[in-house]
Amino acid sequence: MQTRSSRLPRTVPCLLGAAVLVALDLDGTLAPIVGRPERAGVLPRILPLLAKSARRRGTRVAIVSARPASAIRRLIPVAGLHRVGQYGLEGPHAPSADRRR
Repeated sequence: MQTRSSRLPRTVPCLLGAAVLVALDLDGTLAPIVGRPERAGVLPRILPLLAKSARRRGTRVAIVSARPASAIRRLIPVAGLHRVGQYGLEGPHAPSADRRR
């Protein structure tokens, strides 16, 4: 019999220890929507706020995007963030290829 916690995606347990989870979408939330995706950029004042939030005890900050994880790293070069690329298919907690089928 599966328990509720055994059904959770692998990303969730690593975030459950936090008192606060801040999950933000990249395009349209942290970066303005632009006509050409390669021209997108996060407003400079956002980066220090993300860094400060990521350092707070009991807080986890996750950036979720349809973009590849490498693009998230390039646009948001902040330590301590959880990056979830391609809406969960990329990143340190992504499901294995077997589980995606």
